[in-house]
Amino acid sequence: MKLQKVLVGLVGLFTFCNGALAQHDGSLDITFNPGSGPNLPVFAVALATNGDVLIGGEFTSVNGQTRNYVARLNPDGSVDGSFLPGQGPGYAPYSQVPPYVLAVEPAPDGGVYIGGYFGTYNGVQTLYIAKLRADASLDLSWPNVAFNNGPVNSIQCQADGTVLVQGGFSTIGAVARNGLAKFNSDASLNLSFNPAGGVTNGSINAFAIQPDGNVIIAGSFTTNNPVSRQNIARVNQSGVLDSTFNAGYIGGGSIQAVVLQTDGKVIVGGGFTSINGYSRLGVARLNTNGTVDTTFVLSPGIANPTFDGISVLSDGKVMLWGAFSLGQNYGGLVRLNPDGSNDGMFNPQANGIVNAAAVQPDGKVLAGGYFSSISGTNINYLARLIGTSTNTPGLQFLSINRYAGMFLGGTVSNTYRVEWTTNLNTPSLWNPLFNVTLQSNPQFVLDTNPISGRQRFYRAVALP
Repeated sequence: MKLQKVLVGLVGLFTFCNGALAQHDGSLDITFNPGSGPNLPVFAVALATNGDVLIGGEFTSVNGQTRNYVARLNPDGSVDGSFLPGQGPGYAPYSQVPPYVLAVEPAPDGGVYIGGYFGTYNGVQTLYIAKLRADASLDLSWPNVAFNNGPVNSIQCQADGTVLVQGGFSTIGAVARNGLAKFNSDASLNLSFNPAGGVTNGSINAFAIQPDGNVIIAGSFTTNNPVSRQNIARVNQSGVLDSTFNAGYIGGGSIQAVVLQTDGKVIVGGGFTSINGYSRLGVARLNTNGTVDTTFVLSPGIANPTFDGISVLSDGKVMLWGAFSLGQNYGGLVRLNPDGSNDGMFNPQANGIVNAAAVQPDGKVLAGGYFSSISGTNINYLARLIGTSTNTPGLQFLSINRYAGMFLGGTVSNTYRVEWTTNLNTPSLWNPLFNVTLQSNPQFVLDTNPISGRQRFYRAVALP
């Protein structure tokens, strides 16, 4: 009788004929569940080779667990308990601004590079960049690098063990390096690599290295070495401008992102409005000599864009993220067809800026930023989205039951995650309860830890 009093009032989720819930491209992938998520915005997202997710930003906790400015999540979105940054990044020199992480990059040895606006890591001086071991402790084999003014905005590991660093610095120690530098595997500065040497003013916001070793640099700058270039240029590894690459005058704003296609063409994103007399709102594709590719034009309806990141997908489509509006819905993340037109099949509808994104090998998209809702679901600052409809997981709903015990129907030997919520009217993130591998169909399952005096709704998700 006592047990019955505890369980009365708990209601199971009503049945949809045991059917699967249809999910469209850009809808929330509910198999990735970070719980309450980061408590403040995410600025950087990266994927480790084993599927783990690295994030950096302003946050100090993830799903209620202390994680100062950097965290590692398991492939299902749960916090990795073996990655413990402790105090983590500390204040930058002479600054009253709290620290934050702008870049995370997996190291080949299993460690993690982080960059941003900070001056220490767990009390040890390390200006604007640090290398962490796999457990998030500071790797002292990467010596303190003397960036003069930071911050570090992006980090890219190369196959030869070198590390490329982009940011707001102008010198490293006594060596001039205007926003872009290469470090050898032992953390010494590569003195032969200075592609930003021809930049006379302004900042480099992004770069892309061609297969031949030449470097596309982009940002908000002018050059005069030996010819004038505005906001984008191609240079060799000694920093000498390639006079055969010329995009012409870029109006309205800077370039924030640059990426190479496999055919050598260059896609740029930012806040600009024109390139060489062509109206190009925030994104453009350039031919291999820098001229505008007139076959690539952004669809009407994407308004006020400032694109901060770009990824070219395996099918030739283009993913962009940043700040923009699309119809009545806030954007943040959009997918374009190879001709620049909007791919209407992908519609995540973020309610805030997307600062960072990473596309998984299976096509799913990890997004981090300022948003608190995406695809109609309340979720804070970090989410994973369905990339293509072929990746839609099968969902199996539970039968109506006025008790916490219910029958789960599905496929024998398949594993399902049972989840609950207390409110179906307001979109909310479902909470994982437990995983169960079906031994029979149907199989009786029981919520052994119900909420006294409140109703719960249940569902089950087929795990991949």
